[in-house]
Amino acid sequence: MTDDWQDRAACREPGRNPEDWFPDKSDPAAAAIRICELCPARLDCLRFAINNHIGYGIFGGLTHLERRKLTRKTTSVHHTPETADYATYNQHLRAKEEPCEACRAFQRLRQRANRETTA
Repeated sequence: MTDDWQDRAACREPGRNPEDWFPDKSDPAAAAIRICELCPARLDCLRFAINNHIGYGIFGGLTHLERRKLTRKTTSVHHTPETADYATYNQHLRAKEEPCEACRAFQRLRQRANRETTA
């Protein structure tokens, strides 16, 4: 079963070769990227790849390396206490930035809980 955006994607049109979106290192995938530029599902596709940490292929008109650069530039966020968790704390660390207050508070609680269970 596909999401609605996948049904609208230009890469799914008849006659398109799916291999074009998964080039080897010697192929720049320029044709696939041009098709993505006009795709009505481009942002949904890009969001899907970023949210699912897809490390290969062309999604939303960007290569894996371009998506990684994009997420590194946009990870400086401030989480709420409700959304802060181990993953969001590590998101800050991977971006080589200081965790936000909510993530630091979560980490302190986690460390305290770990100390209490080992004591």
